[in-house]
Amino acid sequence: TPTPASGQVNSNNPADTGAIYALNLPVPAAGSKYIILLKCLDSATIFRNTSNGLFTYPYTIAESFSITGNYAEATKSNYYYWFYDIKLNLLNCPSPRTAVVAGNVTLPVASLNGGTLSSSVASGNQWFRNGAEIPGATGQTYTPTLSGLYKTVVTAASGCLIASNEINFTSTAVIDVSDNEIALSISPNPNAGVFNLRFEFNTRENLEISVMSASGQRVYTSNTPGFIGKYTKQISLRSPAGLYMVKIKHGNKLFVKKLLIQ
Repeated sequence: TPTPASGQVNSNNPADTGAIYALNLPVPAAGSKYIILLKCLDSATIFRNTSNGLFTYPYTIAESFSITGNYAEATKSNYYYWFYDIKLNLLNCPSPRTAVVAGNVTLPVASLNGGTLSSSVASGNQWFRNGAEIPGATGQTYTPTLSGLYKTVVTAASGCLIASNEINFTSTAVIDVSDNEIALSISPNPNAGVFNLRFEFNTRENLEISVMSASGQRVYTSNTPGFIGKYTKQISLRSPAGLYMVKIKHGNKLFVKKLLIQ
């Protein structure tokens, strides 16, 4: 009882619900023995018994602790009993050792060929420039347009991220120019992968036409040395639906126009 009346206790009072007190006893070191001492103030008496009919000592929680017994005076038959609810909070408890067999991991290799970066791994690529992820650049190849250090990070089947070597790419001096200068036309746009490409140049320079996917993969390329005049051609792509970029490079000038395949 939280506020018991003083005097002799001769029998169990069924109306007495008792009280619960949290002991919060720390166990600072494993492998040691500890004694719990209860001190009574103001002539109060703590009643305990030395055994019980259901559980015998030692009372043990596996791999944690063991209660080996208790002690009370000879007149224990007159004592009341206490219940203990025990809860353990174990910090930094090591798990059993488990043998691990290390597997061999094949590192991805990045290479540069003709202005296009390639990974030795077919899938799971993510390209980076100067340590920053390039959005959408997840193909096996990527065509950079800016100078910097490029690498691919591959997600393996185990979920591990494996980085390739870095490639130092230096962009050539290419000037982005409005497509209106060459009357660049893609029709129809959107289309199902077949479209007409038209433009016109008044100076003679080497011509390179390429179509790039959103992930940086080159899906079409064409080269014409020393081109001048009007260009008209129907191009057919066997590519999935999505957004593509048509790039027209003429000398040091670059013209870009979006292409949507439905």
